[in-house]
Amino acid sequence: MPNNPLQIILNTNDYQHIPEVTPGGKVKDFFKGRNEAFVAHQHKLLGDLDQIERTLSRGGRSVLSYVHVALNEEAWAKSHRPTMKLMPPAKVPLVGGTNLGDMIVEVTPENLAAIRNSISEAEADVREVLNPKTNKVEPRPSRARGEVGAIRSLRAHHAADRRAFSA
Repeated sequence: MPNNPLQIILNTNDYQHIPEVTPGGKVKDFFKGRNEAFVAHQHKLLGDLDQIERTLSRGGRSVLSYVHVALNEEAWAKSHRPTMKLMPPAKVPLVGGTNLGDMIVEVTPENLAAIRNSISEAEADVREVLNPKTNKVEPRPSRARGEVGAIRSLRAHHAADRRAFSA
């Protein structure tokens, strides 16, 4: 083996110990310190859901439909998407997207009711918890508050949103 140099490993602990990785991270509060603005945003999203329900019931559509979820620019990271509490993929399937920061989800009347409940359950006042490492009181928003804050708007999928294909 003249072309293979001898490899010496000095930091053997890095190869014998698998570091424990904590998945995800802290929930980001997009309305940190702005509880009144969060409540207004929460009511806006509930109003968007009302409009979607009216559109779906008026259009004579089938039980299955699609909703566009526009995310705030700060929430474009995969870990900030509202897919854990508000729209879990097992209940509200993510079927695609149009632009960066836009999601298209598949909804039914039951899904819309579950999304409405999750948005309504998001707390207006963030609880504060003592961090034992730093002995400081830190805000701990719920997953629901973080995901509600990540959404900019909701709207129904319209006929104009369909893609036209040509030969």
